[in-house]
Amino acid sequence: MKTPKIGKRQALKVICSVAFLFFLSLGSISTVYAQDGVQARLETNGPVVVSTEDLTVRVNPGPVPHFWYWSTDESQDDAYHVKFQHLIEYSDDNGDEMFASTETELGGASFSLSSGDWEFSGFTTEDGDSLESGDTADSVKFSYTLVGPIRGKQNGKNGQQGNLSTTKIASENLVVVLTCHISADEGNKMKIDVYIENWNFVSEDNRLAVRTDFTTDNGSHTIEEGNDGYQIGDAFFAYEDSATADGQSVTVTANAEETEQTTGLKVWFNYPSFTDTLDHDPTIGIGDLSAETGGLGGFCLGTVAIIVIPLAALFAVAVRRRH
Repeated sequence: MKTPKIGKRQALKVICSVAFLFFLSLGSISTVYAQDGVQARLETNGPVVVSTEDLTVRVNPGPVPHFWYWSTDESQDDAYHVKFQHLIEYSDDNGDEMFASTETELGGASFSLSSGDWEFSGFTTEDGDSLESGDTADSVKFSYTLVGPIRGKQNGKNGQQGNLSTTKIASENLVVVLTCHISADEGNKMKIDVYIENWNFVSEDNRLAVRTDFTTDNGSHTIEEGNDGYQIGDAFFAYEDSATADGQSVTVTANAEETEQTTGLKVWFNYPSFTDTLDHDPTIGIGDLSAETGGLGGFCLGTVAIIVIPLAALFAVAVRRRH
């Protein structure tokens, strides 16, 4: 029995039909995932847990913004911790645009974020609809806002001898807001908008560093630095290399050193001086840092490659049979 020949036009029809059905199936997969959504639930001991299919974040509406997070498929025992610690103005003596502890002597103020009172917003959707415990939505948003002054110190020189002096101070009119975003479409991560307003720089040549600790209790995890971020075990802490200061884009640098008592890093995000406002977007999440900062994830690339390559091969066979 002769094998029927497939014409070039017929082959193209087959390819287009299969491709159309494939991309329809991708749409249905996306819809099912969005329906799973993001869920916030209250725990009996106070903290709130926000979870997606890939990421679980424990939110503590306490005295300082910090988060425990882990893979939804894993135990909470293998969790990672991000805590916002200090705001530090410094003189960039060596010109590398990164903070060093020796550069604070002739700098400006430094404030401990845990010394202030923080107001927790509760949970809403991105559109502002309120959410109760157990609700599910396509996205969840919540924020911490600094309420009132925070305590700190001012470094400078005193008297004719130029001796170093430290003065205890409290912030005046300083605004700090941390707004967190989790969506079902990007369910492995949480974006954190860091907004600062009314920082009074001692000198326009000084810089501001935001210190954030990224740690884990699991001492077996390795620590790696990547492009625009850091990786510990299965978790990453990534950042945009630009921020918005007074409405203009400015370059952000970051540097880190290992913590003393736990496995992890002290991370400093460094910004140039600004007059009014600063806005920056770091991100925490579960997965590979290189995938987060380097482009598309494996699912899309892998699936397209598996489907498209056989279709291309089918078309080549059809053309060879035709000729």
